[in-house]
Amino acid sequence: MPQQLRNIELSGNCVKCGIWREFLQRDHIIPASKGGADDITNIQLLCANCHEDKTRAEKTWGRKHTEEELVKMRAHRHS
Repeated sequence: MPQQLRNIELSGNCVKCGIWREFLQRDHIIPASKGGADDITNIQLLCANCHEDKTRAEKTWGRKHTEEELVKMRAHRHS
């Protein structure tokens, strides 16, 4: 894992639900298994519940994405 990702603050508000948590998990916005980059532009901090929900949803990748997810994916592709 790149050094810049190791230094990310791991407490704060979950990006998805907004709830403050003492411990957050690094999540690839676009999963590495789907070609997502392993860099800071593709990382978000999620609480354990949201991370688990997102991982479960990714197993059915063909699902319809929210507009927010589509915007993030498009922005990442063009960076």
